[in-house]
Amino acid sequence: MKDTDQLETLLRSFYLSSFVRNYKDFADKADRQKLGHIAYLYDLAHTEGTERQTRRTERLINQAKLLHGKTLDNFKLSKQPSLSPGRVRELAAGDFLDRCENILLFGIPGAGKSHLASALGREWCLRGRRVLYTTAAMLIQELLIAKRDLRLQQLIKKLDRYEALVIDDISYIACNRDETDVLFILAPG
Repeated sequence: MKDTDQLETLLRSFYLSSFVRNYKDFADKADRQKLGHIAYLYDLAHTEGTERQTRRTERLINQAKLLHGKTLDNFKLSKQPSLSPGRVRELAAGDFLDRCENILLFGIPGAGKSHLASALGREWCLRGRRVLYTTAAMLIQELLIAKRDLRLQQLIKKLDRYEALVIDDISYIACNRDETDVLFILAPG
């Protein structure tokens, strides 16, 4: 087995996929630019870190189940005169998540609440936060099924792993007592 084959096998065993793809090109660049070993390794490690962060962010966004195409860039803030750009930036930063605080978005139908909620969720994912976007109806059904199947505590633990639960359309559904009970079991005690 050649040295390069052994090196690539070892790098793969360490899950350094970027190293495997780039080490030869980076070595050629280091030779051309007369870079030392430390600079060469730094370039490889930096690229590996950047690619890992990109993959993690993509995974967080996919797992969040956000509304497609809803970003802060395409949110029509001008149509919401009571909402300041500074407040939106503050919410996007997500510092309130560290304090375990909730935010509520109110407005008439079609005002952009779902768009804003999903866009904020996306911003939190971009900042490395674990987010789940769902409707109240979907969440209630999932909780009721888990309760029926005696898996409610498991589901609550799963949901507790998220730093933010974005629950949309909470006021649009009429809930009976069982539905209300399972929904509000999520509230911190």
